[in-house]
Amino acid sequence: MELKQPLGLVLDEDELGNVFVETVAPLGNAARSGVVKKGDFVVMCSATFGDQLWSCRGVGLGRVLSAIKIRRGPVTMVFENAKERRGVVDRSGRVSKAQDDARLKAQEKKDRLMQELEEDEKDLKKGFFGLW
Repeated sequence: MELKQPLGLVLDEDELGNVFVETVAPLGNAARSGVVKKGDFVVMCSATFGDQLWSCRGVGLGRVLSAIKIRRGPVTMVFENAKERRGVVDRSGRVSKAQDDARLKAQEKKDRLMQELEEDEKDLKKGFFGLW
């Protein structure tokens, strides 16, 4: 979608650096389009010049805002609504759970090894075969 500046959007980013629409100004250019909704993710944005579009996935709010500010004239943006994004969020949730499980297993292994080390140190303090 092509939007004239000022866009009439308040953008924010999630913990993964994905930029989403926090607020649509009621009288702004985005609201007049009737397409952009609160919660929509910005997935592509006009390059600073030319007709190319750049991916905005995971780049963070600063980069997206810079691209919009530098752009002369209308800005082309591609949005993905929350319903379309649900599958992406579900997959990232599974990845996050797998990472948490891996961290937990690693911590358990570390704790077990530390316990063995402490037991070995106690045995060494007793002396050689308990004689010294």
